[in-house]
Amino acid sequence: MLNEHILASSETAIRQLALERLRPFGEKPVSKAAIDACCSVLAAEGTLRVPSLIVRCRISDRGVTTDIVVDKAISRWRLSEGLLAFLSRALSHFPGRAEFLIVLSDNLYPSEAMLPRLCEHFDNVPFLRCDWNDRNPDSLKAIPIPDFHIQQSSYTEVFASIATARGQYPFDRRQRKAFWRGSLSGPQHATRENIQSFPRYKVLDVARTVPSMIDARLTNYDDIATRDRDGKIRAHLRQRFGELAAHVPEPGLMAHRYAISIDGAVAAWRRVPVILAAGCVLLLQHQWKQFFYPGLLPWKHYVPIQTDVSDLLDKYAWLEDHPAEAEAIASTGHAFAMRFLTPDALESYFARTLRGISFEASVD
Repeated sequence: MLNEHILASSETAIRQLALERLRPFGEKPVSKAAIDACCSVLAAEGTLRVPSLIVRCRISDRGVTTDIVVDKAISRWRLSEGLLAFLSRALSHFPGRAEFLIVLSDNLYPSEAMLPRLCEHFDNVPFLRCDWNDRNPDSLKAIPIPDFHIQQSSYTEVFASIATARGQYPFDRRQRKAFWRGSLSGPQHATRENIQSFPRYKVLDVARTVPSMIDARLTNYDDIATRDRDGKIRAHLRQRFGELAAHVPEPGLMAHRYAISIDGAVAAWRRVPVILAAGCVLLLQHQWKQFFYPGLLPWKHYVPIQTDVSDLLDKYAWLEDHPAEAEAIASTGHAFAMRFLTPDALESYFARTLRGISFEASVD
């Protein structure tokens, strides 16, 4: 009964955020002219400091059509492998018509001079993205949706495998370490001078000093390779943290009691849903939020950690000293994932979002 009460509270919080972001489009129709004008501004030279893949989507009884407004080749897989397939599945829950813009890169990078004008456009045009940050004004105007990694069919397969195997990993028999694997992305492009300020670097540093408590390793240098042409960043990382670790498939999280999620360039996206589904205690550092974060309650669904991870060892010690409470957090987090983060739940959420921007005037 307690979990059901918490889940009901979570559902209310998630819906309230969605309604708040959708409210402008329930008060007035979305017009083609407004979307045209926003596209022109986004594509104009000087609007964005760095290109982001921005796509215009039209949904009607004839299916889905897309036009690239601003291109970024490295992000195109998110359109072909993520969004289009996800839309085709979600449309079984949505019989209407809609038109919107969506950013498929990690972030939007407006110039300071153009930011106020863009925010004005986003008051009149549905602009979808995977996360937001309270310090990032344009992201606060966006309508949050499931991220591109949990849109993929591979997420469906991983979620199913975790659900099937979870019973084989009782909480009290799991490894008593806080686990993390990933790449060294951060709030800025990595340089030798700034990487030590990245939250992920700080986690790696803690793990280096107490490997019996924190098992954190890099698995690739993908986020730094293009800007580390002389190899100095990689040399520093090898010297400090050792060679790269092998990638651990996501179901492997179930071998651990605790798992860490740390922001990279933006939110960690798929990592949080998988940790919760696996029945681990989620140790969460974040400044970026995803569509379901309003429903996550600290100390009920997860254990919060500071951006500088200075409290990570204290939180680990508390969990070790309170195993019953730790298991309850893991169980409540798992129940959250099974209610809000299943593939069907994600598609239904997205369909409800589309209904909030569905107007005949939007596809004229």
